[in-house]
Amino acid sequence: MSLTKVHALSDRIRAFGADPFAAMAPFREPLDEFHRHTAPADWYEGLVKAYVGDGLANDFYREIAAYLDPETRDLVITSMEEGTHAAFVVDRVRSAISADPRLGGRLALWGRRLMGEALTQAQRVAADRDALTALLAGGVDRPGLDLAALGRMFTRLTERHMARMGEARARRLILGPRCPAGRPEEVAHPLAPGSWRCGRCG
Repeated sequence: MSLTKVHALSDRIRAFGADPFAAMAPFREPLDEFHRHTAPADWYEGLVKAYVGDGLANDFYREIAAYLDPETRDLVITSMEEGTHAAFVVDRVRSAISADPRLGGRLALWGRRLMGEALTQAQRVAADRDALTALLAGGVDRPGLDLAALGRMFTRLTERHMARMGEARARRLILGPRCPAGRPEEVAHPLAPGSWRCGRCG
């Protein structure tokens, strides 16, 4: 995100009479916790983390933005931009998997771990922040989310993650195709549709 957009968001927070740094302080712990639990072991895990993390964050912001006032919602949406780093990550990871197919299985599991930890922290934030809970729950002047709708929101986040990781073959990334022996223990390769190996067959 460019500094210009950061300044615009900061100005919007100040317009509500709040200090941007104080407003963001409660979110530091869940972010730090996410990073503590998802420290990449190598460059490729770092690339996938950046790719997955940015996408999940943007998806979450878009979901929450739907419940903001129009001016704030538009500002949040326009602050999220698709950079060139996504194409860079996909190209590098695909090339690496082509050179070492075993890397794909490890990165697939890594992507699932990132998703699980991100959802854990997102649910924690939604539950611990009264203001966010009130925003999502709605009020007499506007509808909000009940528990079922909140569950559907997190389902949408998961589905977008699957689509991002597997592109046209998202389900193959998470569940994988069955191996020739029909065993379910296979691990699909991320960012390389159709490429996979079985955990037993190799």
